[in-house]
Amino acid sequence: MLGLLTNKKLQLPIGYLYWLIPILLFILQAIYTFNTLGQIRYEELDESIVNPYWVQNRYVQNGASANLGWHFLLVVTYNIFGFSLFAGKFVRLALVLISLFCQAALLAKYLGAKYAWLPLMTVGLSPTFLYFNTQQTVYGIDLVYFPISLYLVTSLDFSKKSQNLLQSKNFILSIALWSFSMFALMSYPSFVYFLPALAGLFFYKLWNSSNYQSLRSSSSVARTAGLKLLKKLKYPKSLEYLAPALVSFLAPLAAVFAYIKNRSLLIYDENVQSGMFRGAGFLDLNLEVFVTNLKNNLMNLFARASGYYYEVNKVEFSDFYPAVALILTVFAIYQLWKSQKNLRHLLILAMSILFLNVLLAYFTQDPTPGMRRQTGSLAAIYILFVLAWYWAANLAASSIKWLYLTVLALILIHHLIVYPINLMHLSDQSRYKEEVWFKGADDPATVVDFYVTKIQNQNLELVCFDESGGKINCRYNQIFAVVAGSCLWNRLGCREIYGWDLKTKKYVPLTIELFNDYYFGKYGKEVIAT
Repeated sequence: MLGLLTNKKLQLPIGYLYWLIPILLFILQAIYTFNTLGQIRYEELDESIVNPYWVQNRYVQNGASANLGWHFLLVVTYNIFGFSLFAGKFVRLALVLISLFCQAALLAKYLGAKYAWLPLMTVGLSPTFLYFNTQQTVYGIDLVYFPISLYLVTSLDFSKKSQNLLQSKNFILSIALWSFSMFALMSYPSFVYFLPALAGLFFYKLWNSSNYQSLRSSSSVARTAGLKLLKKLKYPKSLEYLAPALVSFLAPLAAVFAYIKNRSLLIYDENVQSGMFRGAGFLDLNLEVFVTNLKNNLMNLFARASGYYYEVNKVEFSDFYPAVALILTVFAIYQLWKSQKNLRHLLILAMSILFLNVLLAYFTQDPTPGMRRQTGSLAAIYILFVLAWYWAANLAASSIKWLYLTVLALILIHHLIVYPINLMHLSDQSRYKEEVWFKGADDPATVVDFYVTKIQNQNLELVCFDESGGKINCRYNQIFAVVAGSCLWNRLGCREIYGWDLKTKKYVPLTIELFNDYYFGKYGKEVIAT
């Protein structure tokens, strides 16, 4: 762990078996994913197909459909590799593999393989992590992106000087770190909980670099304030990294605003009272709201899943015995704070993630609450768990040391026990399953194949019926994006798509422009529904 202060190089290979662990975890994740291909959820259609298809055409559906980092990634993937209904799941799997290797490298670097394997297995088998990664929505994707960003920031070594800044490793890593962080934030707003910690670690490493040794050792400089301090330092070396870091952080956002045509919706969409970096929730500084969210989160952590799109059978610390390990974690963090002052910055940064998540998410009035907004808290818990494991592993007394390590290992034991239980329930019908276009389909991909085959030979006419056989409006935009996207990204020769319009009593050609005009109220309410 002291490597964060000394920038100790990663010692590779520490053990070949250790580096098989992320591969094993990836295989276990893939088993989960392949057991979820029997159904598709409404939000999965929107987040992995409808919204990317709108983005492909330089639009967003609405201000709440602005997780553009994820959408752009899928657009690029579909254009290069082609489209299939569940391609988003496999893109996420690829991200998980990268994230797992970043976690493995970080833990090996600061704990050594002898002690790193168990925390790696524990985090990688997190029931919440595994479950969210089976979906092709953005929910929980911040847990995938954070280890990658953390690996980038811990790889920085500002003590090394370079004659050519633009070609230096630190410069490239800084650009990659902050560009990727904005990409992650644009993928899902919950990544905001990690930004202060990443920035804090970035500045901490800058401050402890050789560029500041004279500042820290000189009492005369330390007493200088304001402009006098800047004059004394002449040209702070940090500006060589801070200015490019800020530019690289903002550049992806600027590029998005330049690309999207209806960019006003990214700022504020009055129809959904939302915009980019905001979801369906609204900040409400009400103690009752805080208590309600706290109860729901504790239930989702220790009892049962109850939140929106969180339907895992056995939750993160179910059956209560993992709580014993969490209690020991609190004790270990207290001891670590007292005994190793040089690690306090890590404890502060971990706690900042937890407190920021609590302050923002717990005071949010959310019509669709759930674990997906509490992932910052979960990440902070696991960071503190790793630090507690480090403290126990470095105890001098071997008897108490192994007792503490055994207690902390209860979390891994729990995760191993619940893995097959949750796997068995992955095929359970979700209450969020799409039940209009894919109703009754054992394999939703066959529905797509049917429509795509048909539209290559004739115009596709879509209509929805109620239980009595009457024609009704329905979400034509979803099946429209699936079929049109398949034709576009797979480079097929397809005909037109039509939908039944209750107002005109005839089939009308479906286009993005039609859906956009409807959204902005240019047609009556009876026109094609979105």
